[in-house]
Amino acid sequence: SFDLGEFGAPLVAKRWIDAHFPGRHTLVLGDSRKTILARLGVIARGVDRVAAAREVSGSSGGGAAALEEAERVLAEAEDMYRCDLVFIDGGHEYDVVSADVLNFWRLAMPGAAVIFDDVHTGDNCCPGVVRAWDDAIEAKVLEKQTARCHVEKFCTAHFTPSVYSNWKADQLGE
Repeated sequence: SFDLGEFGAPLVAKRWIDAHFPGRHTLVLGDSRKTILARLGVIARGVDRVAAAREVSGSSGGGAAALEEAERVLAEAEDMYRCDLVFIDGGHEYDVVSADVLNFWRLAMPGAAVIFDDVHTGDNCCPGVVRAWDDAIEAKVLEKQTARCHVEKFCTAHFTPSVYSNWKADQLGE
């Protein structure tokens, strides 16, 4: 979870999640527009290390230990930071919501489920959220899972394969 941490609810939720799903949840406090990018940077550096170690290993016939270590570190970073469920709720301004959608699209596992809060259909509560939802659907970043959004003002979708997935495959020659 990524949250500003201005209120106590994330800490209460973290305790509940940890009690029911031990070892499967990380809470990162701070502005998600910065904290998600920091996690993506760790993964990107891991991909770069693996690619460099493969190049050294292939050209010299050695370096197997360095390659194995780089692959292990990358796998750990992905296990720690990549997610298969994203719940977008927070800022209601278009630029904040759009940044969260695009950054999570790059961080989440391909096909990750997305719950998108405050997409009020038919009222004018959160126009920035509605616009970000509509833009993500139109750009095929999100694919809706239901024909209509839920009565309780949230919508569900899943992320399409991200540019990260394609970039990682290109970097690693997969």
